[in-house]
Amino acid sequence: MSIITVKGKALIGNKLKSGVFAVTSNGIEERGDAEPQYSGTIIPAPVNFHTHLGDSFIGEEPVGTLPEIVGPNGFKMRHLNSSDDKKISRGMLKSIEFMNKLGTYAFIDFREQGVRGIELIPEFHGIRGIFLSRPSSIEEARILVQRSYGFAMSSISDHEYSFLLKLREIARDNGKLFAIHFSENVRENIDMLLELSPDFIIHGIEATEDEVKRISEKGIYWVITPRSNIFYGKRPDYSKLSRNNAHLMLGTDNVFVTEPDIFSEMDFLYRYQRGIGRISPHQIIEMSITRPREFFKKKGINIDRERYILFLEELDEFQIVTRAHMYDYVVFDV
Repeated sequence: MSIITVKGKALIGNKLKSGVFAVTSNGIEERGDAEPQYSGTIIPAPVNFHTHLGDSFIGEEPVGTLPEIVGPNGFKMRHLNSSDDKKISRGMLKSIEFMNKLGTYAFIDFREQGVRGIELIPEFHGIRGIFLSRPSSIEEARILVQRSYGFAMSSISDHEYSFLLKLREIARDNGKLFAIHFSENVRENIDMLLELSPDFIIHGIEATEDEVKRISEKGIYWVITPRSNIFYGKRPDYSKLSRNNAHLMLGTDNVFVTEPDIFSEMDFLYRYQRGIGRISPHQIIEMSITRPREFFKKKGINIDRERYILFLEELDEFQIVTRAHMYDYVVFDV
């Protein structure tokens, strides 16, 4: 059964095609004989694969180095630990509603503060939220693995390695995800990372080309957050990752420094890379639309509904990546 029919362009798989299309419960299908209800460009909605929504309430300018701001005892955690629950939850809801309005399909959030962090998640509708937790002990991990999609750790250097190995074991035994920040500020031990065998890593910008290849060969997915990296003074060339077959996805990171707008992240990545190692609009669309769905399917994360964005003009990939906010659009949940 058709939900809507569109004449114009549609993103099917990794290709933007022209014609007449029907959006059904099975996806976007070519229907040359259908009577179109709309004209424009329809795409599956993008996924924001890395957020820290808990810090949305922080308004103060963060000054200092990356460890001083987001380290275990840094600026962010001091604010989180001293704030009341309602303030944190209200901030999270504001960010979720912002992403929902933009037409974001789903977000993957790293919840700090153990059980408290999971209990602060507000009620919301529309957008899909995938919350990973951060336990501080094995006892807490056994509780959180039942209440979240898995574990999301800050970095190898922030924890006892034996603790991380045990968390990985608990996640695997329960069919849950294990993710970790890696080589964001300084280069970290690649052998320790590969032994952990995370489902995906965040950042990895200090990894060498050989390390990128080793991570890619293991099939580990990789999330980059370009605007956040810039804020913290990092200036990596992300084409090092793409040319070495990293399974790249895109996120926005800490809300208190970068609003969770995945289209702005797509735009920034394209413009930033253009002069130092071009990453094409096609590749960026793959990072934010196609590969996240590939990840969900591979990891057994049930997608019980889809979301599409219909731009009311015919656009090419360059326009979608660099000027999405210029065009009127409609969001469809199927």
